[in-house]
Amino acid sequence: MTRHVIQSTHEDLATAIEQVGDGAPVLLECDGKPLFAIISMADLRLLEARMEELEDRIDREALQAAVAEPSDAVPYEEFRKELGL
Repeated sequence: MTRHVIQSTHEDLATAIEQVGDGAPVLLECDGKPLFAIISMADLRLLEARMEELEDRIDREALQAAVAEPSDAVPYEEFRKELGL
């Protein structure tokens, strides 16, 4: 990843944006600490797609675990009988 140190000038930011336009993500630092990353829209879309896939997988695994768990559920008809309905 390209590292670009901000010196609080517009030229620094313009240079970083040009590098991102050339396909290189840029890490912006201040006092040696990373603060921001600038990435292309293509990289952002890819990242969002991967995050959605991961969230879907986590949801699927949680659902599978819940379905596999033994249940104390009472069938609806039995519940109605107990209430005299």
